[in-house]
Amino acid sequence: MRNGKLLVRYKKKKPLIAQILRLKFPLIVDKKVIMVWGNRIYTENILPNDLVIHEKVHVEQQKYSKLWGLLWWIRYTFSAPFRLKQEIAAYRKQYQFFCDVNRNHKKQQEFLKRIAWDVSGPMYNRLIGFNQAEYLISKKNN
Repeated sequence: MRNGKLLVRYKKKKPLIAQILRLKFPLIVDKKVIMVWGNRIYTENILPNDLVIHEKVHVEQQKYSKLWGLLWWIRYTFSAPFRLKQEIAAYRKQYQFFCDVNRNHKKQQEFLKRIAWDVSGPMYNRLIGFNQAEYLISKKNN
């Protein structure tokens, strides 16, 4: 666990688990797709701060552990409601961070539309509709 430390790995090669997951999520082997396993974020590119916030949520969901990460990925793969809950939590934190550092309302709305498209698009097997994604991401935590 390394005392809850987050490690970002800038590597072209994703962990072995990615090869298994691509059966369910073909886009996961795409160079642009970032993957979290345990306390590591696997990416080829330097990430903007808002995206680091998003991925850190997944690290926390996996309890900084490869074992918990494996269990998390099993649920994530086979349970659409679980996958939706996990992604909405991560996108909500990402959006809140973006809004905190970008006070321009137009930019906030453009950003919200972009990430709502991600949730409602093919990367997550079209979990929900665009309008519902936009609403859930922008909704304040209760």
